[in-house]
Amino acid sequence: MVINNQLSTGTLIATILLAGRLIQLIQKTLLLCNQFQYYRLSVQPAKDIFSIPQINRQKQHINAEKIGLLELRNVRFGYKEREVFNNLNLTIKAP
Repeated sequence: MVINNQLSTGTLIATILLAGRLIQLIQKTLLLCNQFQYYRLSVQPAKDIFSIPQINRQKQHINAEKIGLLELRNVRFGYKEREVFNNLNLTIKAP
C-alpha cells in the first residue's frame, strides 16, 4: 500500500505502533487473568487448613518435684556432616 501511494509511511508506522500497544494491553490482561487463577488455586488449600476445627487441650502443669533429675549420657549431636557434640554428659537436678 505504501508502494502504491495508498498509505503514507507515517501512517504505516503509526498503525504498527498502535497495534503494538494493543498487543501489550492484551498480554497484560492475559497475565492478570493467569495470576488471578493462580491466586484462586493457592487460597483454597489455605481456606481448607483454617477450616479445620481446633483441638482445645487443657494445660498440664508439671510438678518439678516429681521429675527430680534429668540426666543425659554420651550424647552425640551434629548436622551437615559436622559434629558439634560428642560424648556429652549433662545432669540437671530440680530444686
